[in-house]
Order: sequence, then C-alpha cells, then structure tokens
Amino acid sequence: MDLSPTYLDPKNLSDLKDLRLRTNQIVDGLVNGMHRSPFQGHSVEFAQHREYVAGDDTRYVDWKVFARTDKLHLKQFENETNFCCWLLIDQSESMSYRGPQEPLSKFEFASCFAVTMAWLVLNQRDAIAMATFAESVASLIRPSDQKANLFQIVEQLSRTELIGKTSLSSSLQEVAVEAQHRGIVLVLTDCFDDFESIAGGIETLKKRGHQVKLLQVLDRSELQFDFSMPLKMRGLESGAEFSVDPVMLRKAYLDVVKKSRDQLVHYCQSHDVDFFQFRSDMNIATAIRWVIRGRLATERQYELG
Repeated sequence: MDLSPTYLDPKNLSDLKDLRLRTNQIVDGLVNGMHRSPFQGHSVEFAQHREYVAGDDTRYVDWKVFARTDKLHLKQFENETNFCCWLLIDQSESMSYRGPQEPLSKFEFASCFAVTMAWLVLNQRDAIAMATFAESVASLIRPSDQKANLFQIVEQLSRTELIGKTSLSSSLQEVAVEAQHRGIVLVLTDCFDDFESIAGGIETLKKRGHQVKLLQVLDRSELQFDFSMPLKMRGLESGAEFSVDPVMLRKAYLDVVKKSRDQLVHYCQSHDVDFFQFRSDMNIATAIRWVIRGRLATERQYELG
C-alpha cells in the first residue's frame, strides 16, 4: 500500500525529518526508550549501579558495595521509557465541510495531519494510537510502536463515515479509560460542541496525567464568512435549513466566532493546555511544526494558517 500520494506528502515529511516530538512532562511507557520515567528512587525495582561522580546525590550511594570494593557506586532506579501519542479525530458530520475552492475538507486536513504525525512519532520509535469520535468513540487503534499501526490508521481514516453530532465530553471520557499510561493527546476537532462539554472532556484527560493539545480545524469560509450572495444554509449536524443574507449577518457571525475562540484560548491558557486554531488549507508541515514547538511559539500558536 503506497501512502505517499494521499496522506504522506513527501515534501512535508522531508521538511519534518529532523524534528522530534517530545513531551514536556514526565510520561509513562511500556518499553525502554528516550524519555524520563516518573518512577524514581526506592519505590521501584533496582536497575543497576554506576560509579559515583562528584556532585551526585550521596543519598543513592550503595554503602554495601563501597564496603566490599572501597569504591563509591550509586544505585539507579530511573527507567528510560518511550511515550504514546494519542490522535483523537472528530468524525462528526460537520467535519465534512469544505468551502468553495478549498482543497480539503476539515476531516481531510485532520486526517493528513494525523497520518503525518503518526509517521513522525513512529519514526522516533515511540508509540502511536488513534481514535475517531462523534457522539462517542467510533473506532479505536491501540498503542503500538510498530509501523503496521500507520497502515491501520490510514485504512481506518479512509473508510470513516462522517455522521452524527460532536460530544467531546463523552468521547474523551471513553478514551481516558483506554489511555492508561500518561502521554500526549492531540484532539483534532472543529469544536462544534458546547463549551462545557469541551472543557469536561479535556479535564478528564488532564486528571489522568495526559498532556493535552486542542487543535481546532476550521474552513476559511467559517472563519471569514466572506459570502456575498444570499444563501440557503443547512446545518450539517442539525439538518436545519434557513435562508440568510450573509452581508447583513457577517458582523454578528464573526463576533460569535471570536467570542468562542477567546473562550477556548482563555480556558486552555489557564489549564495548561496548548490550543491551536488551523485553517483547513494550511500547510501540514507548518501546522505540525507549530504543535511540536508548543509554547516556544508563544502567541503565534493562536494565529490562523
């Protein structure tokens, strides 16, 4: 199965080849890797000794070894572990929207992003997992650091049907039960859900010790509402139809969009969650760079693509 023509844009992967996704908090892992484990000190199984170096903490000197060898050695208990990156992708019907002249729908952008990120994570020998959701979790690919997971992710996304409404609260609670080891969780969604539901879902993951990044994906026309002719609009999740004059409605619409975004930004900043708002026509490599760099990008993480 050739992944390159659809999801794995060779230019994007070439741009990203030297980047490494790192968690900025201590993470759990199942196999030895290159990330710090939270389990240190005498509460875990002894690993090995190493020779004492000036400046080391003398609390971990093994005095029994010193008595036998007349040399100072430290007990080591810290494991080096890999981490798991969970990709959570909204498959509600609103994610199917693609504005006039746009190359990708919101779901197609999220899929391209997810597959490229999966490739990157697996390439550094960390584990990847994926779930798609609407009102509840619809599909689940369990954590693995094997390249076979990449093929499973592509196949699952290729056959995903976009139906139903979004409920981040119930969906993220389900994922929290499955994601037992702390790691990074990337939530790709248009956030067409009640604010309380979004916040409740994120808090469930945070309480489990996960580092959460909320990635809102919107179409350019949803952000700019630059229609000029009278429209008949249909809600993709509600099914309601109504006629509107976009010129008269534009200011009120943009005020609502700004208020919603500001609410999400404020919540995320005050709860140690990285928030990104991407346009579905944004370059995938640029979007991934922003996410990997996280807060190093300061306020730029809130700019539109």
